[in-house]
Amino acid sequence: MNTNIESSLAGQKFNQLFRMCNVIRWMLLIFWLVQIGFFILSWALQGPIKIGSIHMQFDLQVLPFGETVELDGMQRTIGVLIGLPGLLTLTYAVRRLGQMISQFQKGNIFATLTINHARTFTGAALITSVLSNIEKPLRNLILNLISSGDTGYRTPIEVTSNELLLLLVCGLFYLVVGVMQEGRRLSEENEAFI
Repeated sequence: MNTNIESSLAGQKFNQLFRMCNVIRWMLLIFWLVQIGFFILSWALQGPIKIGSIHMQFDLQVLPFGETVELDGMQRTIGVLIGLPGLLTLTYAVRRLGQMISQFQKGNIFATLTINHARTFTGAALITSVLSNIEKPLRNLILNLISSGDTGYRTPIEVTSNELLLLLVCGLFYLVVGVMQEGRRLSEENEAFI
């Protein structure tokens, strides 16, 4: 009877994990769609969107508010090309995180494939952070080189506390992946011993 209660509690916890994974996967999809949409809108629109009395302006963090509108077609294309590697790396990271969560839902929490997805996601998230930090100064440097006239874009290298926190989370995730890998190794070692 005691084992029935334990298995029932384990089943309930697994169902909670399954539901939480579904919620996180939907949030991940929404996050990715918002990132893609913001990237496209911020580079494609020539001015604010007007819906009745509401005006929405999509501007990039790299340029002061409103200066995106002043960029010509070539400058916008260069901006998109410089920003695309970070967006593609983010897409890859989101995909690998989704695959990892999918493995969790199948009950393969300590499987080698799950651990590989977690490690790859963490690396891609770290690379995305580095690329987004390099993107600003690189874009502004190139815009300064090709711009005509006295338009000068600042080329500061900024690191915010959010980016530092992301680096910390990536480091912690690597630690968790290492623990998962070690747990997997010990489990295989114990199975071989028995």
